Amino acid sequence: MHKAPKDAPPKVVRQIESEAQAVRVAIKASGFKLAYFAASLGKSESYICRISNGQRPVPDWFVQPF
Repeated sequence: MHKAPKDAPPKVVRQIESEAQAVRVAIKASGFKLAYFAASLGKSESYICRISNGQRPVPDWFVQPF
């Protein structure tokens, strides 16, 4: 059983300056490893890592399941 998602603290949200940074914060806050998200989305870890580093744009399909 997975933990229910919760909102990030307002202080953290105010510091987010990009979509990539938001992805990194969400991954970190979830407590799951990058491998979990990659497997859940059917993508490679390197692809998800490039999104979270800002090397790839965050695709529209990525936002809903994330």
